[in-house]
Amino acid sequence: MAKQPLVSIITPCYNHEPYLDDYFGGLLAQTYEPVELILFDDGSTDGSWDKIQAYLPAVEQKLHRVVAERHENVGLIAEISQAIPRIGGEFVCILESDDYYLPTMLEESVRFLLDRPDVGAVHGDTDYLLPDGVERAYWRSTGRRIPTGDVFEQLLVGNFVMTCAFCCRTALLRRYADYDRYRQRGYVSADWAMYLDIAKHARFGYIDKPLARYRVLTDSMSHPMDPDKHFEYHRSLLKVRLDYADTERVSPEVAGRVAREYHTYLYRQGLALGRPDDHVEGLRWLRRHDPERYGGRWRRLAERVVRFELLWRIGRYIGAVNLGWRMWRLLARRRRTSERRT
Repeated sequence: MAKQPLVSIITPCYNHEPYLDDYFGGLLAQTYEPVELILFDDGSTDGSWDKIQAYLPAVEQKLHRVVAERHENVGLIAEISQAIPRIGGEFVCILESDDYYLPTMLEESVRFLLDRPDVGAVHGDTDYLLPDGVERAYWRSTGRRIPTGDVFEQLLVGNFVMTCAFCCRTALLRRYADYDRYRQRGYVSADWAMYLDIAKHARFGYIDKPLARYRVLTDSMSHPMDPDKHFEYHRSLLKVRLDYADTERVSPEVAGRVAREYHTYLYRQGLALGRPDDHVEGLRWLRRHDPERYGGRWRRLAERVVRFELLWRIGRYIGAVNLGWRMWRLLARRRRTSERRT
């Protein structure tokens, strides 16, 4: 490339010491220059900061500019919000410190955006690092066709962008993404909201090859083992969709689908986990919009039963709720596998 604009990478890090060798190895192996790194340690309690400092000499020699700071623990969303005003590059990427880039990630992303001035953001496929091995080219393995161009409404239906393989024009991120607002809304994760805000105003491109590796960690924020934490995380993702479906750009069919999926989740999982307020909120919406299906006596009985908190305390004590939760997750996993094969 005759022109090589500066690319900024934002990395929030919290207790990722075991994964930093892969993270820094991916940065040092990049085929593209110049690169700026803004790395904030979010008050890690393990050896992450010491390992970051050990890698700094090599990283500073390789990259155009490095900002590495240790902060008090404020959370991933707040750390990214603090990093955005300090971006110096024309393009920006966000890479969490448990994931890592494959060598041509930045080169191919920048080339794509330079060749297509009408495209505001580009993302690629990813390899999944699972506890028992590597699932290569995740999106290709699912057989899913990744949309390009104006993808806002399609992103509402389901997310198909991985942050570790995402790159966009800095001007778009600064103008349209608002991480402080994401935090005020209580989003557990801001990635999806950021994609949606940018997709409202810019076209998306896709590179059909793995550009990064995404690590699936057991009992992490996005893959919690505790049923209640899983509920809160998944509800937060559904709430993002619900908030962004309330716009003239979204067809009534998609808006209705998003609202139904949100309230169906509250209804079913609220019942399964003994969360009466969530269950009743979902049931009342479903009863109002589909009275024939959700207005029967059994639905009303379930609404009453779920309010008996003592029953759910006993159920949790003897493990019945957790057993039911594990069975539900097993069935859901088998259903996704079956859908992928077909």
